[in-house]
Amino acid sequence: MPTSTIRAVAFLAVAGLAAAPGFARDQQPKPKSGKPSAPPGGAGTGGSGFGQDQNYGCDLSHATLTAWKPGGSVVPASVASKLKLLATYSASGGPSVCKNLTPRNYIVSPDGGGNIKTADLVVATQDLPIYRAYSKKPFTCSGAAPAAQYGAWWSFQSPKSKHDYRVRNAVCPSWNDFSMKETCTLKKGTVVAVGPTQSKTRCDLGPNCAAKPADWPVDYKASNELQVHLNLRSRLAADIGKFLTNCKTSAWPGAEFKPAPTSSTGNAHAPGGSGRPRPGTTH
Repeated sequence: MPTSTIRAVAFLAVAGLAAAPGFARDQQPKPKSGKPSAPPGGAGTGGSGFGQDQNYGCDLSHATLTAWKPGGSVVPASVASKLKLLATYSASGGPSVCKNLTPRNYIVSPDGGGNIKTADLVVATQDLPIYRAYSKKPFTCSGAAPAAQYGAWWSFQSPKSKHDYRVRNAVCPSWNDFSMKETCTLKKGTVVAVGPTQSKTRCDLGPNCAAKPADWPVDYKASNELQVHLNLRSRLAADIGKFLTNCKTSAWPGAEFKPAPTSSTGNAHAPGGSGRPRPGTTH
């Protein structure tokens, strides 16, 4: 196979599906340069003891890190103790040391928009396990591009019950059928955005639905479940591997809902919905 073809396949295999106006939840804007930067790693000589973060491109060599307080967010103490605060990602912008930071409106949403309510930029001071549930392929009543293997949103807690995971993370049924699970190691020195789950209202359906399945919720409440954002959009496998390693894939069997009705015309959507993903959607 030609080298150019191999590279193209690798690129498509890891292109994630996060959210902003006009984007599905696991979509993110492409970097302005048209390709992700991959600065060299290595330990820093400054106060933090870390060098270049490979997720958001944050230069940590002279950064001052402080104790991170999860507040009411649900996160194991064993994880919280291994995270240090770089900065709060406020509406005024992120820290200047981060060159590839995903825009805040793709991460933080207002009430009803999904994603997370607030965002802290934290640094993993040790390697940490990180988890994600996703869709093996499009499914009945799913959107055109359901959650992918290497999408934007992850968790520091392993998914157990599908229903519990969906409710705690406010994941609309059409975004993700939770048919697969991914477990990886987040490398020491990586910066991630974390925050509690925002509410999601008026969940839309995919274009091949005859009607909203009776047991599919339309709205999800906000929760204290901590979500983790990674900038995986348009990243090569070798680039992702600099901060996300030891990944293992497994099937997540078991039906969560009853089979959904299908339609050959497919224009149905949730009450008040548009039939397309809304701002701040899909997981």
